[in-house]
Amino acid sequence: MPSVGRLRQQPAPAPRRGAALSAPPAQRARRDLGSFDEGRVLTEELHVFRAEGKHYGRWYGTVEPESAAHAERLYNIVDYDNDATTVSRYRIPKGRLIYDGPVAGGNGTQIFVPDSHAAGVELVETKPLVQFGF
Repeated sequence: MPSVGRLRQQPAPAPRRGAALSAPPAQRARRDLGSFDEGRVLTEELHVFRAEGKHYGRWYGTVEPESAAHAERLYNIVDYDNDATTVSRYRIPKGRLIYDGPVAGGNGTQIFVPDSHAAGVELVETKPLVQFGF
């Protein structure tokens, strides 16, 4: 995993995965980080993965899943209406703020990017995800 530098000021906490989306954005941003580490600024680019049915999002994983079942074991995605038909690799540029921590209900490590588009997260490749093993 690339080296990351600690922030000098305490960043606003990231919302926990599955946090109530009806809360105003500012309130969601103040929620407890739970199992997340404090925010980190990347000192080099980072490649991350998403098992997904639609591109982009704020949640990424550090391991490329081999199948939809593997993605579920790693990232607990089915509970979040993710149909996991493809796996995509993304590049998060150096200097971007991320949050990382273990997946609640899964075996993987997840990366949270507060605003993927503003952070310059770039889709590198997408391929079909094998649909067996459930």
